[in-house]
Amino acid sequence: MAKRCPCADPPRGEITCADDQFGICGVIDGKLVVGCFDIPARVSRMTVAHARQNAIENWALSRITGVNRSDSQPISYQERQILRTGEYVHPGTGHAVKFSLPQAEEEPESQASPMAQSR
Repeated sequence: MAKRCPCADPPRGEITCADDQFGICGVIDGKLVVGCFDIPARVSRMTVAHARQNAIENWALSRITGVNRSDSQPISYQERQILRTGEYVHPGTGHAVKFSLPQAEEEPESQASPMAQSR
């Protein structure tokens, strides 16, 4: 399935990404950034669901703001609002970036809850 990510102005328009990709469109650090990006393999391999989700959100915030973040960095209320709205406006430049987060991944088999068996 595909999802659409609207673009900020500039450049306007929209991009279409796979559901499991991060879509981003806008100006970051004076450069036009448009594309669909796969979650880094190191993050996809994480087996603890909440740690993997936190790492995905930190990776996305790094792409959105242009500021490096660690996988386990705490995410503030304001940063959660950015992730929730799908848009970030740089406070210094006023440039807008629109984005679409990847859909939550399924839990790896090793972390899936066991199913009850009947006798």
